[in-house]
Amino acid sequence: MDEDLRYPWMELARSHLLQKSEAELLQSCEQNLSEEREGFLDKNCRSVVGAILSVLSLSSNVNEQQRAANLFLSLLTSRKSLRLEEAIVAVAKQDSKRNLFQPLITFLEKENRALAASCAQILAILFSVDSTYKLEPLDLVKKQCSHIADWFGNNLLENDSTDEGFLLTILSSLCQFVRHDNSRLAFAEKGKDNVKNLSYLLEKNKQEPVSIIYKTLFVLWMLSFAHSAEVKQVVAESLEKIFISRHILEVLKYFTMEKVIRVTLSFTRNLAAGSLGQRIRRELIGAGVLEQVVILSSKGWSDKDIVDDINAIQSCLEEERKVMNSFELYREEVLSGALNWTPVHKDPVFWSENVQKLDKNNFEVVEMLVRLVEETHSSVVASIACHDLAMYMKYHPSGRLHIQRYHVKDRLMELMVTGEPVSEHEIFNEILFNLKLGSEERGVEMYSNVVSSQMGF
Repeated sequence: MDEDLRYPWMELARSHLLQKSEAELLQSCEQNLSEEREGFLDKNCRSVVGAILSVLSLSSNVNEQQRAANLFLSLLTSRKSLRLEEAIVAVAKQDSKRNLFQPLITFLEKENRALAASCAQILAILFSVDSTYKLEPLDLVKKQCSHIADWFGNNLLENDSTDEGFLLTILSSLCQFVRHDNSRLAFAEKGKDNVKNLSYLLEKNKQEPVSIIYKTLFVLWMLSFAHSAEVKQVVAESLEKIFISRHILEVLKYFTMEKVIRVTLSFTRNLAAGSLGQRIRRELIGAGVLEQVVILSSKGWSDKDIVDDINAIQSCLEEERKVMNSFELYREEVLSGALNWTPVHKDPVFWSENVQKLDKNNFEVVEMLVRLVEETHSSVVASIACHDLAMYMKYHPSGRLHIQRYHVKDRLMELMVTGEPVSEHEIFNEILFNLKLGSEERGVEMYSNVVSSQMGF
């Protein structure tokens, strides 16, 4: 590093923010980093981190704080395996009050977003290794981990001041953060919206840059490497809640960039192999991911990893599908949130034989159909969900009474005035009529006629 490009750390000693020895140490650290002299850095890591934390804690100059944070990052990312444990010990011992990582966490709330992002990168690295979780008190470590996880989750929500560079930095840090099971648990924990906020970046109508899509998928891939049974269950439930199979299907359908396809297939391979349980694997089948992977297999991929992932996904999902009956296939399609006009929706034999199975597991299929009517932004999904609710009312002896419990009428009325096609207005209006007056036969007959004409049945 040229002399004129080095930061004047001695100025901080002259202003009594640092001791002279600390300032000299930081200057030497910058020089040795630039010259890749590892011996000095390994030997002095703990002292350097202590000096950096002094700058962050005592200085009120944003430029000084940013330079210190950048130096900390350089120290961690340059052969970090040799120094990470030393850095963690240095952070933990810096504060006599045993607040552990709180001084760094404080910077996450600063108005200066660049400094906050740099400190988030530092914390993501520190909380991605076992050494951090060996500190005492462990309850405080986990509490701080949870706070960091929520900071990441909240900053995934875009607003007018969010720029692509900041969001990419957050996602890159999050990729590092969720490499540890404790961090995965903190991020995906039940009752939090962190994974949901992450999924918003994959919504088609948002048209995010490819770089954002790629990083988002990379975070999801890292989450799928959960080790313990507890973390696997928490991550699986959070992914099911956001209809992950539907998101995977849409990415594989609408993106062509090879690196996006590669990370999506790697993620899907973990899920198809059952790393997070059978339910998600079956939802992949229900969503139509297998059919899309078969389409991708016909392309001439030069990347061996892509070819291997495609073959592995096909093998896993085809094996699973062989043991699934027609109702199980329908159930997984509904639970995946990726409804399509497959023949089963219009098959009277299917409905007459299977309608009461929709009541199983506390009406999970019925409740999901209602949820899709209430939450989906897709007119196709809304139409199919309404159709299936109408068929449920027609074939189930208590169907209308069950549907009335969910107060779905308000959502149907909303759909009627939000610009849906006229034919769908008629569908929703007729179902409303059924729910109010009990004329299921008339409503279902009219609905089926409209849908049949739309779909060419």
